[in-house]
Amino acid sequence: MLLNFLAIIYGLSCVILAFQLLHLANLAKVLIRSLKILLNWAKRRGYITRLPEFDQKALLCKYPVVKPIFSGEDIDLLLAAAKKEATPLLQLRARAVTLLLYDTGLRASELCQAKWKDISCHIIDGDEIHVLRVIGAKTGKPREVVLSKDIWKAILEYREELKQPHGRGYKVSGLDPSWLLVTTCNLIDSEPLSVRGLRTIFRRLEKDCDVHSNPHKFRRSFATAWLENFGRSGNRDINVNWRMGGF
Repeated sequence: MLLNFLAIIYGLSCVILAFQLLHLANLAKVLIRSLKILLNWAKRRGYITRLPEFDQKALLCKYPVVKPIFSGEDIDLLLAAAKKEATPLLQLRARAVTLLLYDTGLRASELCQAKWKDISCHIIDGDEIHVLRVIGAKTGKPREVVLSKDIWKAILEYREELKQPHGRGYKVSGLDPSWLLVTTCNLIDSEPLSVRGLRTIFRRLEKDCDVHSNPHKFRRSFATAWLENFGRSGNRDINVNWRMGGF
């Protein structure tokens, strides 16, 4: 029994350290509270004679607390980092995915499954409005999101670059794939960009601009901005859930 208890203590300590190293300070705090409860229980049962002393604040201050959402400055830094990608194709793709995720709140899987045919154009008051029909949403129901002019321009620039001849051994004269975003690992078969590949893009950008980023953080940022700017009236939670296709 004592060995099992010590194993649990050791396991929780390792998990806490892992969360700190991954900059997940909030989860680390939860586990520290759980560890304290376990230690108090162990003292009552007589497994230990006294509680170990440690400074929770000092322990957590060693690691930066990551902001849960992006600021406008963070997005500017990510877009600047996108310009430093290895090739023009990678630069335009990084810019397109950053703007798409930040302005639409799409899930990573939804973005990677998007196809060119899912985008439709509508004329409203003389202006062209481009709409992306999201397939494979978590709720099982498709929904539509409006693409801003900046997003549409970024998508078109990326699309035009795909049609240009590419070097680096790709051996293709140009592509016009059905997928909205494609992987650069195999341009010959024009495979869709995977969720793993999408995360890899933001790991590179994060390394360059020192802004912690992942696809889901864009979704949290979009939800927060929607509630602050448009969700003040009526059922706020229902509105944002409808806008984002549920959580």
